[in-house]
Amino acid sequence: MLLLDGTWRQAGDMLRSVEGLGRCVRLPDAAAEPSRFWLRDQPELSHVSTAEALGHMLQAIGDSDAARQLRLHFELHVYATLLARGKREMAERYLGHSPLLTEARDALDRLHAR
Repeated sequence: MLLLDGTWRQAGDMLRSVEGLGRCVRLPDAAAEPSRFWLRDQPELSHVSTAEALGHMLQAIGDSDAARQLRLHFELHVYATLLARGKREMAERYLGHSPLLTEARDALDRLHAR
């Protein structure tokens, strides 16, 4: 499994240089589930963060548990970073659509206790 990481331009260049060396797995339609990486603007709806791409790859190879755990860590990272940047209102909007509310309530409680 090869996961490309870089700017969008760098990732495109890397993809062209490894084309034909293996099977290319397409990610799910991003319009159906837009990126949850609210720390930067995504230039295209089809663009997702490296962590989200890895989660989709884990799902594609059948490791649903690893994909779920990564998703929870990712969601907690984005939420905590928004709070640390002083973007409390944005963080609360983010949390409103997060699996953290149902699957990682204890992590949220520990974060809020600080």
